[in-house]
Amino acid sequence: SQAYSTGTGLWDTLAIRYAYTQFPEGQEDAGLLGVVSEMFAKEAEFITNPDNGAAGSYPEASHWDNGSDAVADLARVMDVRRYLLDHFDQRAIKPGAPLYLLNRRFGFVYLYHRWALEAATKAVGGMEFHYASRGDPKPPTTIVGGARQRRALDLLLRALSPEELAIPERLLRAIAPRPFGYPADRWAFGSEAGPAFDQVGAARSFAAHAVRDLLHPERAARMVAFAARDPSLPTLEETIDALVDRTWAPVPDGAQGALGRAVQRVVVDELIRLAANQEASPEARAGAEWGLRRIAVRVGTRQATASPGEAHRTLAAADIERFLERRALPTSLYAPLPVPPNMPLIPMGAGISAREP
Repeated sequence: SQAYSTGTGLWDTLAIRYAYTQFPEGQEDAGLLGVVSEMFAKEAEFITNPDNGAAGSYPEASHWDNGSDAVADLARVMDVRRYLLDHFDQRAIKPGAPLYLLNRRFGFVYLYHRWALEAATKAVGGMEFHYASRGDPKPPTTIVGGARQRRALDLLLRALSPEELAIPERLLRAIAPRPFGYPADRWAFGSEAGPAFDQVGAARSFAAHAVRDLLHPERAARMVAFAARDPSLPTLEETIDALVDRTWAPVPDGAQGALGRAVQRVVVDELIRLAANQEASPEARAGAEWGLRRIAVRVGTRQATASPGEAHRTLAAADIERFLERRALPTSLYAPLPVPPNMPLIPMGAGISAREP
């Protein structure tokens, strides 16, 4: 597919020149400064791996992202994902291959936007930066603007909607259980409804991944600190308010209702997780607890009807009440099944089965 170019990139060339260029005696400092100035002029950025993880603040410093604007690229990637979902079928595997392998292939489609989403989420409470030295022409830190932060949050919440999480029924019927002789495969979706493919569990796993990134304690603390400096930026409470409003809106009956309830449960669990995190800042824990009280108001009026929605709301209300009264952490704070890794480049020894045709 020629998805990756060959040869050295701009940063590779600049780094090698900085490390190995032999300057005339007495000219090394000026020569190195010239390489750095060229780096700034060509907008060649460098962020270390510890600073580009999911908790990071720099949207464009992310694994497997594309484009110069991570937020704009997420919108594009979500459109591509929708096209892939609409056209995914048995052509994804070789003739005669077990239909179970559709599960592995489908993970790359269903989670096609995960890396773009992770990058765009960094815009919320985001800050661009570089490892500055005195005399550098570029400001060492720049807080991501309020409009861009809110656009990133809007796209994230759209990704959590039942419409985006839904899997076509034709695919659910087509993905077969794992056949004899095929070991458990972490590159495929696990199932809490085995041997059936669990579309609700897949949605829950993705939602937990996304919401946990959004509510990371460091991100929450940055939102508090940045909004205190600039009132045009979203506060932590505004972000949590949007999360609760969009995910805890009334959900329809049927298939989409099940997906909506799965996301709602994730939001409750992740807010409890943040509120209970003793390493999170007091402001972050206060914001999370405030969000839980908002949900408690929404589920406070219930009817004794035998329905999945009523059972779901009853448990959510009970778990929130138990936590707020500090009686106990709810038993529902289990870890959803992990999403498949689905890196575009698969490291050696990552467990790819030699059996796959």
